[in-house]
Amino acid sequence: MIRRRLFAYTVSMMWGVFAGYILMDRGMMLEGLLVILSGIFAVVVLAGNGEMGTGDLACLLIWAGIGLSLIAWYGARLEENYDSLSRTNSAEFISGRIVDAREYKNEDGQRDKLRLTVSDGRGRRFLLPVDVKGHPEILEKEPLLLVGLFVSVRGIWERADGARNPGMFDYGNYLKSRGIAAVAEPCEISLSGGHHAAYTRNGDLELFEKDMQDIIWGARRILLRKRIDFQNAFREDRLTREFIKGAVFGDKSGLDEETYDEFALNNTAHILTVSGLHLGIIYGALKSLTRSRRTLAVSIVIISMLFIYGEMSLWSPSTVRACIMVTVSAFATHVRRPFDLLSALSAAVMAMLAIQPYLILNTGFLMSGLAMMGMAFLSGPLEHFLGRGLGTAAGVQGAMTPFTAFSFNSMNPFSLFINIPMIFLASIFGPVAISSLCVMTVTGTCPSPAIIALEGLSHMIVRSNSILATGAADFGIVSIPAWTLALLYLGMFYMSSEFATVRIIRKEWKRLLTVLCILAIPAGAARYAAGSHFLQDDLIFLDVGQGDGIHIRTGAGNFLVDGGGSDRYDIGKDTLRPYLLKNGCSSIDISFLTHLHQDHALGAEELREVFPVRTVAVSERYGIGDLKNITGTGRVFRLSQGDRVGLGRDAWMEVVWPLDGTGNGMEGEDDVKASSNDNEMNMVMIFHINNKKVMITGDLLEEDETAMVEYYGQSDKLKCHVLKVGHHGSRSSSSEAFLEAVDPEIAVIQVGRNNLYGHPHREVLERLEKRKIKVYRTDVNGAVGIRLRPGGIAVHSMIGE
Repeated sequence: MIRRRLFAYTVSMMWGVFAGYILMDRGMMLEGLLVILSGIFAVVVLAGNGEMGTGDLACLLIWAGIGLSLIAWYGARLEENYDSLSRTNSAEFISGRIVDAREYKNEDGQRDKLRLTVSDGRGRRFLLPVDVKGHPEILEKEPLLLVGLFVSVRGIWERADGARNPGMFDYGNYLKSRGIAAVAEPCEISLSGGHHAAYTRNGDLELFEKDMQDIIWGARRILLRKRIDFQNAFREDRLTREFIKGAVFGDKSGLDEETYDEFALNNTAHILTVSGLHLGIIYGALKSLTRSRRTLAVSIVIISMLFIYGEMSLWSPSTVRACIMVTVSAFATHVRRPFDLLSALSAAVMAMLAIQPYLILNTGFLMSGLAMMGMAFLSGPLEHFLGRGLGTAAGVQGAMTPFTAFSFNSMNPFSLFINIPMIFLASIFGPVAISSLCVMTVTGTCPSPAIIALEGLSHMIVRSNSILATGAADFGIVSIPAWTLALLYLGMFYMSSEFATVRIIRKEWKRLLTVLCILAIPAGAARYAAGSHFLQDDLIFLDVGQGDGIHIRTGAGNFLVDGGGSDRYDIGKDTLRPYLLKNGCSSIDISFLTHLHQDHALGAEELREVFPVRTVAVSERYGIGDLKNITGTGRVFRLSQGDRVGLGRDAWMEVVWPLDGTGNGMEGEDDVKASSNDNEMNMVMIFHINNKKVMITGDLLEEDETAMVEYYGQSDKLKCHVLKVGHHGSRSSSSEAFLEAVDPEIAVIQVGRNNLYGHPHREVLERLEKRKIKVYRTDVNGAVGIRLRPGGIAVHSMIGE
């Protein structure tokens, strides 16, 4: 029999939501049906094995159906909202209330952009990115004080893209988890403080509802202004002010990158996110102050204070979950019933998914829930060996570490011990900060002793975290498959549950093993549902913006051609490294560089600083003096026309251009001076994989194309199945004669969206279309994966597949 039925029903509901996501959002009918059938089969077998009754079986199936229905309904509603917005004339204004405002700063710490979430009178939510330089009326306002105001906007409405590279952050799913249907590219924006005509509807009841909304939002704006006043009390001490914004309100946008990276390295970044830790500290402090008075009025006051705090922190998913659980705890205390952590967590998750089923895709929501499950399942057994405090911390860390390693590809083995002093300091900082906030909210002034104490504690926490980060090892972890992670959690939580404990005490090993095998069935189904076609592809043309970056995978290793590059962000650290780790690559065997232009070589150079790269290969036309950023990072090969590099069985690369070269394939003397134009030293390579040929052209120009065609004459040397179109589709490349000589079936253009150069040029696209060459573009399709087999070629794309 199931003891904690609410927990079992919640898991079943989540499984239904996941199955609905696979079916409806990803359009994978076969995989979605497999997920559903595997879940049904597992619970039926468990019932037949005596683990549950028929009533429980029926309830589990019902809750799974509810979860599936919820995400189907909510997804259809988002799609309908997007369709209605996208059909809006670009000259027509749409008005709504700003419900969230988030600022983004440039390298100088100045506010650069705002992202406003707007809800109109029809229940539609959309995202409004604003360049503040073009809108002084917005620039002069504190971002939080924009919340509650009305905005009118006209522009172009777009759907948010999903992940553009395999395994990377899915922005579209993130917006869905926030209920956002579309993103606006605004042409004109105007703000207003009062209610707008778009909210005016006929009938006294509707007008009353509108007036009530104005009252509620007016109260919210008062609370947000109190928050700003509290933050401004520390205006003279920037570190304290920005730390308080993070540690008290979950807004870490003002922290400098180095400080936040130190928190992330130590796995102490949860201190900068409003979570159960914050609410637990606050609730514990409030309970201690009212220990002798457990009246209903006191419980209501405590819950009201927590909800006021939730309003000030803008209700992140972890805040909502924590507030629900604290409310359950306060209610249990008042009615003198025992509080069950797992049941309270289940009630919170069930309520949140009922309102917003796409939260199942929200990383913060999942991590918050796993932390609580670690306390519920793992802390008890660990406390027998480690004691109460350390056992609880170990339980939380044990539950979160696999997911953290999977999601962020990072793990610090000392994080458990680092968290102990940091949580202790946070447990002092939290009550002092919240007490000071309460005093200032009521009196309008923050007491001087509180300011001094908070400044000292803030500096102590940041400094201590920095010291503990010194010499800490941040291991880059290759992501395990999602189904393996699911199986790991199922096994870990089941083996630490009361059911398994009873089986172990009774030495019912066969029954224990049977349950574990049954739980593996739905995890195995998730392997096919959550798997990626790209993991089996031989070449992945990555979306690195306006640049080239190609990952080549053979049975013998991993290889990279170019790596993109930007002066706006670190592509090596922020794009290439996480992509490689999330796709099973722990090192690059050879990094081939077609030439040393920024949009081809900078990302690869940045990658070498944060990721193992054994060898770099460049054209021998570059002298050693030109390779100052490459030498010292491992072996350097200088390749010339005719050189071949083995890549594994049935796989090799040969250099076909440029012609004149004296390099012997290894690092040598500075015998050839670099040309002033790197494109003239561009190295063209043909990769032979499974009897198929792929030509990588870099920024090959038309004059070199002509010379290549003349040199190789009537031979089939240049004929390839796949062509990486030269120079991002510029009209200066891809001549008629060259395309005739290569005669590809498939062409890939690596180009950035809305780039300043107008790439790819219309002339090039027309030439490719005239030859009936199938064209894929990273600005349109995201990453493009190509699987080369003797029997044919399969192509996968991240977008529009």
